Amino acid sequence: MAPKFIPDSHPLLIGSLPLSDHQEALQWILTHTPDIPLWGQLPIFPHEGMVPQFLPGLPGASECDGLSFVDTEAASFDDEMLTFFERYLALMAGDADLATSAFALTPDIAGGFFALQAHLRSLDGPPLAVKGQITGPITFCTGVKDQEGRAIFYNDQVREAAIKLLALKAAWQTQALGEHGCPVIVFIDEPALAGYACGWLVTTGPGGHPKIHHSGAVAGYGAWFIRHPVEDRTVILLTNDAGKPGPVLAALERALFPDSRVRLWLDWTGMKLTRFRALERTRGVKVQGGTVEG
Repeated sequence: MAPKFIPDSHPLLIGSLPLSDHQEALQWILTHTPDIPLWGQLPIFPHEGMVPQFLPGLPGASECDGLSFVDTEAASFDDEMLTFFERYLALMAGDADLATSAFALTPDIAGGFFALQAHLRSLDGPPLAVKGQITGPITFCTGVKDQEGRAIFYNDQVREAAIKLLALKAAWQTQALGEHGCPVIVFIDEPALAGYACGWLVTTGPGGHPKIHHSGAVAGYGAWFIRHPVEDRTVILLTNDAGKPGPVLAALERALFPDSRVRLWLDWTGMKLTRFRALERTRGVKVQGGTVEG
């Protein structure tokens, strides 16, 4: 069993490196992150791009003029899909060996993985941990196209196969790297999600509570969405005017969040005005009464 992993602020790297030699990449990795080494991906080689590298094994995977795609109209596509799921089910049932399965990485497309494996086997003891990586399903399924140029994300059958393919390739890495007796970290790389929800603005709303909002407009149309999570209230404004809706939104917020005001009556007895026109207390000031409005 691998020992418990304690990160303790140890650094680790992403997989892609701007180099053209796997041994050089490995030495660079060992120099900078010796405690948590990883296998390097060298995207200078087209087959080591984050999508092509994990494409082998997907039913219908084809290549034409240097471009990879999934040909769902190929005569062999249905048979490939059947074979794929038979292999998947055999692995899930424990009737097949993942280590020697069609989901294994190979030296011709993942030279960095095998360079790292050779290094780890030469050590007297394991590192703190070891890292692998797999392309995430959103990035993969939106990056791989079919013969019509349509992302396989929109083909339910191929998308399901792709998700299972990636999961098993990640599991294969975990099993292979786990032989060294140290914890295995596998990153799921999802650059396609980098811009997801990045347009939300977080500012201060009524009462000092956070307000999450976003807006958009084209000629003749405007839309505004404002969420008040603490108060559990949402304002959505749709208009036929792309102009600034400040007065309308302000009125809506005033209706939803009336101002809270505290009114106090003070006993000013015991206060006097100094020669500097400032109030000076001669004895304690007490609150005689008060209400809270709003």
